[in-house]
Amino acid sequence: MLVYNYNDEGIFTNTSEAQKDPIDGGFIIPSNSTTIEVIKCSNNKLSIFNGTEWLCCIDYKNVELYNEIEGVIVQNEKNTIPVGHTLKIPDRIIEERKQWQIDQDNTEYSRSRAQAYPPIADQLDMAYWDRKNGTTTLDDTIQAVKDKYPKPEQV
Repeated sequence: MLVYNYNDEGIFTNTSEAQKDPIDGGFIIPSNSTTIEVIKCSNNKLSIFNGTEWLCCIDYKNVELYNEIEGVIVQNEKNTIPVGHTLKIPDRIIEERKQWQIDQDNTEYSRSRAQAYPPIADQLDMAYWDRKNGTTTLDDTIQAVKDKYPKPEQV
């Protein structure tokens, strides 16, 4: 006999065969199992057994939730929305995130330049040899980095 297994939250996990009861000839239904056939759910929904029937429920696992108590956004680890949390992220947090992204985008050139410039010791060596030989190696190196990573107009 086919049984439908679920975890402690009632979420369908798999099917298995029930063992035959050697005493009365019936079947032994393991805990967290049912003989009620699981229903197939659409995308982003889970089959959840509520003790009497299978239901299709939205899967909230790994969804961003707003913790109303602490005022922070958290990654949900459960398939349900915990008390004190909501899917609706406040507009001020959305705006803060947008502004943070704009700031990151506007200063990306600076981070890229910092990684591309030669180490200070090498720059000092170039400056020394430029003065000694009347060359512009250091200036040319710095200009090449600035040309490769230009400063955005709006900054």
